[in-house]
Amino acid sequence: MKILLLGEYSNVHATLAKGLRKLGHQVTVVSDGDGWKNYQRDIDLTRRSLSHTDTLLYYMRAWKTISKCKDYDVVQIINPMFLELQARRIKPFYKYLRRHNHRIVMCAFGMDHYWVKTCLDCTTFRYSDFNIGKHQRTEETFNQQYIHDWLQGDKQQLNTYIAHDCDHIITGLCEYDMCYRPLFPTKTTYIPFPIEPQTAKQNQPTTQLQAQPGNQLQAQPDSQLQKPIRIFIGIQTTR
Repeated sequence: MKILLLGEYSNVHATLAKGLRKLGHQVTVVSDGDGWKNYQRDIDLTRRSLSHTDTLLYYMRAWKTISKCKDYDVVQIINPMFLELQARRIKPFYKYLRRHNHRIVMCAFGMDHYWVKTCLDCTTFRYSDFNIGKHQRTEETFNQQYIHDWLQGDKQQLNTYIAHDCDHIITGLCEYDMCYRPLFPTKTTYIPFPIEPQTAKQNQPTTQLQAQPGNQLQAQPDSQLQKPIRIFIGIQTTR
């Protein structure tokens, strides 16, 4: 199949592209590399700054890029906000992709309307970005902004429009699945984030993956792994 992966979150699309190519598909990744993370992509679509000039240049480059995205069997967008533009300006890009391609898949991989709304009900999750038990976490400035944008703004309108219009919704975590499945049971599928297993030994190439029945990929564990295992948890200071 001919597949377009549009946007990037935490290397999801770059990693997925590798797996799909191993299975024989033709895949194009268009993204900004998820900002400072600078993940691999085939076509770079980075917005340099929020200045008027850079915004205009990005808008023109985005149209030039998207106008060439035709006749794909599947177009998968990483989020309703798959471009670094205001939500109301993204909608025409989505409609263009809808008209000129076969199937559109929307990913539920992070912050969006249904995630914020579900977290705020204080019953679906014991704790989340927006609640601890029955207490809503609305005092943080960034949470106030997310709530304003995704519950009643242009982002909310874009998200609900695409969710109802797209052919399929892919949820990457069980939490996101709990947000979408009750509302879109026939088009929601839970598929965990793709990973590329590696051995623990230094300077070793990536473990060779072998396709197994049921399209599962398995890797042999490294028997030389020493304990204890140290795990680094990185925190985004702005969140």
